[in-house]
Amino acid sequence: MLRAIVIDDEQPAIDLLKILLASDGRTEVVAAFRRPSEALEQVGELAPDAIFLDVHMPGMSGLELAERLFERYPGLEADIVFVTGYGHYAIEAFRLNAINYLLKPADEGRVRQTVDRVLKRKLSAHSNVQSNLTGGKSAPTPQDEYTAVKGFGGFKIESRYSLPLKWRTAKCEELVAFLALYSDHPMSKWEIIEQLWPDLDADRALTMLHTTVYQARKAIKASKLHADLSFSSGKYRLSWSGDPADFKRFEAFFMNHSKVDDYNAQAFERMLAMYAGELYRDMDVLWCIDKRERLLLLYLDRSRQYCRYLLNKGNDEVTERKLRELLRRYPFDEGFHELMLGLLERRGDRAGFIQHYHRLSDILEREFGLQPGDGVKQLYQDVLNAGKASN
Repeated sequence: MLRAIVIDDEQPAIDLLKILLASDGRTEVVAAFRRPSEALEQVGELAPDAIFLDVHMPGMSGLELAERLFERYPGLEADIVFVTGYGHYAIEAFRLNAINYLLKPADEGRVRQTVDRVLKRKLSAHSNVQSNLTGGKSAPTPQDEYTAVKGFGGFKIESRYSLPLKWRTAKCEELVAFLALYSDHPMSKWEIIEQLWPDLDADRALTMLHTTVYQARKAIKASKLHADLSFSSGKYRLSWSGDPADFKRFEAFFMNHSKVDDYNAQAFERMLAMYAGELYRDMDVLWCIDKRERLLLLYLDRSRQYCRYLLNKGNDEVTERKLRELLRRYPFDEGFHELMLGLLERRGDRAGFIQHYHRLSDILEREFGLQPGDGVKQLYQDVLNAGKASN
């Protein structure tokens, strides 16, 4: 028998739902509330399996109350069933995020289908628990609970023993990625809406935000990640039990180390290796374009500096290998070409130098209608003059 709570500001709606659930015979209504604040205080003690929650209530909407419930009771296992009588945008949000909902006025058929879904999920969750209990896994250690957040080359958040994250929608993943980008700056609902739903009216945007937060939290919890999407003082924040995200550590290091030397060269190399591709490369979103570009420019600048350092240290083989890899990824970066030309010139590889210079000239002319910069052209002229003098 399922334990259910009904929350609705209208007593006739509560009475009807009680009758329909009693008629179904698989659910016991253990409490009903007309005020969201009272429900928020007592839900934890009642330990319900399902909460039938009216969307439109004065003071606090059902969507907001659902957020507050999971915020206040992190271990709450109840299925939320949103009940709504109007607002096509609410229904659209529930469908997009695969959220349980009932349309008013409820009838026996819809209630029966809803109870079926809740029971199916409860059975599945119980099976997973039994599997974990008999699987022989030892209790996770603090090290196992370490959570890694990565943004270079694509967004990823994982722990050692976490399950694969299953985002219900792309917006769920985008919301978490957005909050990870600003993990040191909690965001208000309107700041989030401005970036993720800029074209929606206020009511529709708020509905999409609340349903997306709800599903993102469910996904994080289901994956057993040691991460938390919290709401406090009117702002949302993503936190996790691990180091800052890779892009945060990368930026902090290189903003504090603009020059490479013998003391920080190894750290320089490690941090450069962290850059596995553009920030959130798999997301076509406007809100990260500026950050993505700034980090790319920072990576290119520090990579040039590191290659120049290796060149000055006489590590020609290592320098060439790194430059060729960088030129494969960034064939239009004239700074890397100039360093390669400098390496070839120092080796006395005049033929290789001339060949590389003309390859650079062809690329710039074909792609941009430009010629090499003055510094590169001067180096080319110096090599030609040196060759003539030797003859």
